[in-house]
Amino acid sequence: MAKAMQAGKDAADLSPKALVQRNNYALYAIYAGDYAAGAQAAGEVLQQDPTYPDALGALAMAQAGQGDLSRAASTYGILQALGVRGASMAAMGLADLAFYQGHQNEGIELLEKSIPADIAAKDQSSAATKSIALGQAHLAKGKKAQALAAADQAVKLSPDPSTAMAAGDLYIEAGETAKAAKLASQLSSRIEPEPQMYGALVEGELALKKNQIKDAIDAFQRAQKISNTWLGHFYLGKAYLQNGSFTEADSEFEACLKRRGEASAVFLDDVPTFRLLPAVYYYLGRAQEGLKSPAAAESYRTFLQMQPQGGGELITDARRRLQTN
Repeated sequence: MAKAMQAGKDAADLSPKALVQRNNYALYAIYAGDYAAGAQAAGEVLQQDPTYPDALGALAMAQAGQGDLSRAASTYGILQALGVRGASMAAMGLADLAFYQGHQNEGIELLEKSIPADIAAKDQSSAATKSIALGQAHLAKGKKAQALAAADQAVKLSPDPSTAMAAGDLYIEAGETAKAAKLASQLSSRIEPEPQMYGALVEGELALKKNQIKDAIDAFQRAQKISNTWLGHFYLGKAYLQNGSFTEADSEFEACLKRRGEASAVFLDDVPTFRLLPAVYYYLGRAQEGLKSPAAAESYRTFLQMQPQGGGELITDARRRLQTN
């Protein structure tokens, strides 16, 4: 990675190989939370090739990370016109922006149109990724049957460990723990570190669902030892919160915010997941409230400001807590 980043800094070399390296540098900068550097690097690629899909995707992610959602949407609009792949990437990006702002219906409509197009183009990986996002949106609206159908579709479309992990999360939240347990077993039985890590995360979520908090924390910590991930911090925070360990929960959610660049694409695969970030402020507020910190109110306000037209249990609860504290 270090070699790629160093090579990517050589903006004077604009050979095809250097363009790839420069775009990789843009993504590394975004994951590190340096959105300005990511935008600059992606822009340099686009100066050489204005129709470079990956650079447009990176630029849109950097713009979203900087809080300029309007410009990010405009960049996705340019990407949308660049053939089948560009349209597919743009649909995922625009849907993620919609979900980030709590516009669930808008995002669902985008994905429901794009998934069949991906399948027709034999791009099963993109279709699976979108199916996961679709399931998350349905779950946020309380539509468990639709969420489960989306999870089933994702698992059928892609064998990727990250897809299995995300589907497991959907199964657990929708009450299909047996399906999640099967995925966890399949992932944990693999010899590669990545699927083992994802398997441990699903195991932890299953334990947390059963209120077996020690087992959940042990599983999440085991996953973190394999690979220290943003998702690992997030799930640990939720486990500590459920246990009433507010200091530890606060620390984990603060780590999620400090590493917010990784939330741009939690699987580090250039597929945007900004939609996961707003909930961190809600859970941070819960931890701060447990610590009797006045900062809780600001965390709840930030969460609600990020999703002004959003709905669902977290939105309702955040509003209630603001009114009663």
